[in-house]
Amino acid sequence: MRRQIMAATALTALLLTASCKRVVTEGKAVAAAPKKKQLPKPSPTAHLIQLPDSAIFVERGSTEEALAAFLGSDAPAPHTFRFMGPEFEPWQSKPNPGTLRTMYAVAQILRAYPHSQVTLIGHTDNIGPAQKNLRLSQDRVDRMAELLVHGGIQQRRITAIGHGMGDPIADNGTPEGQARNRRIELVVTAK
Repeated sequence: MRRQIMAATALTALLLTASCKRVVTEGKAVAAAPKKKQLPKPSPTAHLIQLPDSAIFVERGSTEEALAAFLGSDAPAPHTFRFMGPEFEPWQSKPNPGTLRTMYAVAQILRAYPHSQVTLIGHTDNIGPAQKNLRLSQDRVDRMAELLVHGGIQQRRITAIGHGMGDPIADNGTPEGQARNRRIELVVTAK
């Protein structure tokens, strides 16, 4: 019996050592408990919406709220959604932190509606050569599609198309208009 207790104690110590990080404090190694993942706290203006398989906090009036409402309705596809605010800085294909949060929420919503299919369409402003803008818009939608796949959406449900600077929604003669034209649109093509 004593051997079993010693073996169990040794196994517990081995498991604790394997699952804990070693931290050196004042020349001594001590086991530290694994850090808990901190989930971002919802903003004061966010509210909880119910999805078929879960619930999620979204901002009132946000694209995510509209997307969830559309997918839960009887309204037919296709339907286009524009994200609020700039998703990218000029000449960048790396999404900003707000866009990452949005795409996490979009992935959760799309997971709740497994028959939905989407097309991501990328647009740019008119600064620079047309071919470079076309490539940048494709890089951006490819990155957004990767985020959705990373969030659990099957690649076959996503189409990514870069349009470049060909379809502005605002005046490219102002910095504000250029920022609005640097956008991603999400089109629900099937529900």
